[in-house]
Amino acid sequence: MKIKILLIVLFACAICSGQTSDMELPAYDGDYRSVSTPYYPIYILKTEEIILFNDTISPADLSKALYKGIPNYGSYFMIPKAQVHLIIDKDVAYETVDMVKSQIASTTASKLYFYYRASDEKRISSRVKAIRYPNHSSFFKLNIPDHMLTQSDLIKRDSIKNTIPSELPVPPRPYLLNTIRTVEQAIYSVQQNAIDEVLNAKNCISLTLKSDGLYRGAGNRTALLEAEAIFDLFSKYDLVLLKFDKDLLYQDYFNYLIVLEAIKDRLKKVEIIELSKEITEIHKDAGIRLPCDD
Repeated sequence: MKIKILLIVLFACAICSGQTSDMELPAYDGDYRSVSTPYYPIYILKTEEIILFNDTISPADLSKALYKGIPNYGSYFMIPKAQVHLIIDKDVAYETVDMVKSQIASTTASKLYFYYRASDEKRISSRVKAIRYPNHSSFFKLNIPDHMLTQSDLIKRDSIKNTIPSELPVPPRPYLLNTIRTVEQAIYSVQQNAIDEVLNAKNCISLTLKSDGLYRGAGNRTALLEAEAIFDLFSKYDLVLLKFDKDLLYQDYFNYLIVLEAIKDRLKKVEIIELSKEITEIHKDAGIRLPCDD
């Protein structure tokens, strides 16, 4: 059985090799990373054509395709712990990459680490050139609740419960799946009160990544894409919200990841949250204000 699966994968790789032969991946001098199998290989060609398991697919259908699981791996559903490998031509518009990332984020793979590949081995290999980095979140989830409880909501509810006469037993508070527990959960919502609550005690900054550096608002460049410049900037804050310029290329984003890779161990106390185009537009339409934008 294992030999059969191996032959199928090798044949699939040969087909995909023809489709992706003219791709130019970003350059990266970092170490090789180990690859756990299975993984979801998502190609974005120079033409911005998206390929998953050797099939061309539209961005809108990507999340549904991922839920079908990995072909010939004995799985009919998405494997939650599988890796997601993004193999993208360096000249693809980052908006396209962001759209694909948002589709993936709407699945159970939303918090998986991505492997941003700088090498495309045409054989089964346990080591690849890649940068490992988590995906951003998504507003769109299965069975998204109408309202997510904030910590202040829970305090008010507990206060009401405590007014019940002591002779009546108060049932324990059930585990609430929809409670906002992280900064990212609050920001990827349309609840101004939740955003204000979690950012109230945060020293934060909102930045836009452009091809030549990081910008604050519509003003002048704040930092070049250099390790020490970005470290000096980020280390002043608890939270960095990162947006992306409409003219950004994938190569520009990859360059930023290279810099972040070099300083990540020194930035452990700084939370960096990517704001997708999807959530930025949702916030704009809903009139949501991020205090960091002030």
